[in-house]
Amino acid sequence: MDDSIEVERIRYARAYILEILRGYLMLDKSRNLIHLRWLLKLVDFRAVGELIWGSTMLSTLYREMCRATTK
Repeated sequence: MDDSIEVERIRYARAYILEILRGYLMLDKSRNLIHLRWLLKLVDFRAVGELIWGSTMLSTLYREMCRATTK
């Protein structure tokens, strides 16, 4: 396969993963942003699958619930 096609596929996959992180898993309607640390996790595309995302999502949920109750 042509290297440029593979690079393009990886870019589209990163964009899709980022959209999932921002829009569904780490939903934050007040800021509509995603933290830079999640972008850095996507640098090594093949290692992303080895990360433990469950605890990350749970901690984000708890943090946002805490913010909601203290406002």
